[in-house]
Amino acid sequence: MNYELRSKVGRDVAVATMVNEVRSSGNLRSGRSLRLMLACLLSWLPVGAAVAKNTVYDNPRYYSNRLPIDYCLYPAKQCGHAAADRYCKDMNAGSVIDFKWGRSDSGTYIQGTGDICDLKKFNQCIAFTQIVCGYFTL
Repeated sequence: MNYELRSKVGRDVAVATMVNEVRSSGNLRSGRSLRLMLACLLSWLPVGAAVAKNTVYDNPRYYSNRLPIDYCLYPAKQCGHAAADRYCKDMNAGSVIDFKWGRSDSGTYIQGTGDICDLKKFNQCIAFTQIVCGYFTL
């Protein structure tokens, strides 16, 4: 029996071709041929794909003091993903999908300690400019 792969909408879908079996048996009603044909047809049905339900927070700020969220969860520790993920979880918005950051001209809120990154104490404060949170569902 021959099998070939064909691409449909950017993904490979296995499609069984029954060329040899049809030629040899001449009968599509045999049990094996019928099951194979049914399997081929069912492989073309759409299957539920993972869909991300995202929430985008532009220039995220801490809810009580409205300060930008610091890039680090603790001063100079657990920066980037860990701090963005904490924000997503605090917002009940799933897990972090993506984030962007930049220098802040003001103080920033350090989530892990509740402290404020003060430009008088530190030479720079880095804040998130965007955090994308989400859930993956089937």
